[in-house]
Amino acid sequence: MLDGHRVKRIVVRMPNWVGDVVMATPALRAVRETWPRAEITALCLPSGEKILRGSPRVDHLEVYDRSGRDSGFFGMGRIAGRLRRQNHDLAITLPNSFSSALLFWRAKVPHRLGTDYGKRGFMLTERYRPEMDGSGREPKPMVDHYADLLETIGVARPAPDLELFETERGKRRASLALALLGAGPGDKLVAINPGASFGPTKLWETDRFARVADLLQEEHGLKPVLLGGPGEEGMLYQIQRKMRTPALSTADDLLDLDALKTAVRLCSLMVTTDAGPRHYAVAMDVPVVVLMGPTDPRYTRSSLEKTTVLRVDDLDCSPCHRKVCPLTHRHCMTLIEPDRVVAACAELLERFPAVPLTGTLHPHAESPEGLTYLDPEEE
Repeated sequence: MLDGHRVKRIVVRMPNWVGDVVMATPALRAVRETWPRAEITALCLPSGEKILRGSPRVDHLEVYDRSGRDSGFFGMGRIAGRLRRQNHDLAITLPNSFSSALLFWRAKVPHRLGTDYGKRGFMLTERYRPEMDGSGREPKPMVDHYADLLETIGVARPAPDLELFETERGKRRASLALALLGAGPGDKLVAINPGASFGPTKLWETDRFARVADLLQEEHGLKPVLLGGPGEEGMLYQIQRKMRTPALSTADDLLDLDALKTAVRLCSLMVTTDAGPRHYAVAMDVPVVVLMGPTDPRYTRSSLEKTTVLRVDDLDCSPCHRKVCPLTHRHCMTLIEPDRVVAACAELLERFPAVPLTGTLHPHAESPEGLTYLDPEEE
């Protein structure tokens, strides 16, 4: 049985998906508050390391590049060996995968907490058994799922607030990129995020994003900032070509997940698919309109005070959680009309008015890269 007083070193296997990493930040905060003097390591995929940069909740960010240098059984063995030498007392695996439990079992961490799910329970010493719905886990917000898991070992339930921490490097990178694209003092920005790495079922047509971006600029004075990840440049180009009004597109110089924190924070609104950046908006306290099709909203039904989720509610086939629509029509996304999206944006803007940029970007000899960055709060 776990003796919390003896815990000195903790390793937390973070989730894989961008949005899930952000939704796990309350759990990290709870671990830190429970063991304020412990040495805490977050084990992340390369994307997760960028998301968690700057976080005071962890002492170390360990990268698990399972698609690169740490791939396969032997790559996992190298990571397990490194963890074993670090002498962790407690390992917490937030993903439900068999491999995440196997990693800590191979690392021989004496106390291993995880969800007793998918025939991996024998590799865990501390187990959380979730409520089941048929053959799967009962849908609930991921924030609550992680909190339930931690309660198994006596960690107090955290507030559900998501959090991200900007870095100086990320601030400079994002602010310079936006300034070079034409953003400046007095501009009000809206982030347009059309991508979704999950699969094509989550995507919305580029001509519809273009229409929404045009209307937000023409009717509300918002400059669209087109955001995307690797492989999504084509969508950004298409949206820009189909727009009547100008856009600030990052297609030629994509922002990484560290710089994205600042880019989102500088926006007054976001329009997005059900993808990771929607959770960036929540963490940075930015109003967001989410176009949700194949995914179950119960997994993300938390911290929605400034979020509007648009769905087609009367479809028998949704949510299906399929990456490719088995019926080929994708009605869960195609039946969401641009005018409905713009109306949802207008409602949010009425409650949370757009804030113009008040910072500046100009040569500055004292800055590490000769630049200052946009930061309305510091002006």
